[in-house]
Amino acid sequence: METNNFPLELLGNDNYANWSVKMKNYLLGQGLWDIVETSSSKPPKPDDDVVEFEAWRKRNDTTLQAIQSSCGMDILSRINNNCSAKIVWKMLAKMFMESNGHDKLIQTEDDDSRIDEENSSSSDNTGQEREDDYPDLVKAVQSRDWITARDFLKLHPTASTAVITLMGGTVLHAAVEAEQELIVEELVNMISEHDLEMLDNAGDTALHLAIASGNHRMAECLITKNRRLVSLRNANGELPVAQAMGYGHKELARYLYSHTPLRFLVEGYDGASLLNRSIYSRDLGNKYYCMFFSSSNHSFR
Repeated sequence: METNNFPLELLGNDNYANWSVKMKNYLLGQGLWDIVETSSSKPPKPDDDVVEFEAWRKRNDTTLQAIQSSCGMDILSRINNNCSAKIVWKMLAKMFMESNGHDKLIQTEDDDSRIDEENSSSSDNTGQEREDDYPDLVKAVQSRDWITARDFLKLHPTASTAVITLMGGTVLHAAVEAEQELIVEELVNMISEHDLEMLDNAGDTALHLAIASGNHRMAECLITKNRRLVSLRNANGELPVAQAMGYGHKELARYLYSHTPLRFLVEGYDGASLLNRSIYSRDLGNKYYCMFFSSSNHSFR
């Protein structure tokens, strides 16, 4: 049974007209309608004004979440690979038509919901490409074909941060999962620090996936580009260092420990969690942990 945690009725196959009016009014009330309004100006580019772009990104994410939260699962499955609220709004409009006063969900060639003119325009900077293209990119990454992947990303720059995997991950997630170390390094050089923090549907960054496989080289590559990654928790609420120790990747855990700010380990439960995992892994003799546990006056809770 579907549950709706959003104040509006779920969008189904026969209520688009009413739903769209209510959603528009909701977005107007939240000051978010300009994000999806077709006549609104194009979103800012990160290269022009980082602060303005980040503000737009947050408002876009809030708008997108509102739309997705009010869609039934059958509708959601057709739009959940898009990260632009404006494109999703236009996709939904083209997916439905009015017939004799009633809404009717229509299927057009290639879903026609891709909105080719939006997706093919690099100037719109919405981060969308044709979904049908992504399997080729994933295949190239998994087969260690960096030349094909590189050429694809050159033609479609926004694909580097688009959702392309079944688990809601980016091309970087795909490369890490396939343990393609050289491709991971190339991708890290291409994308921004902020984009290294992107989460998949499970709530994992690329670093969390690298830790799960115990790949020290990929983890070091990611952290060198963005040191904040060591303080981002996984879906289970664990810091990377505790996650690595939990998997029994001792050397990787020691590396992560050396890059984790001490304040994250002496406040709350993280220090106790690391201690507990170290006990189970029989790694208390490591000099880093000994220094921490002996010097800290923190009382573990």
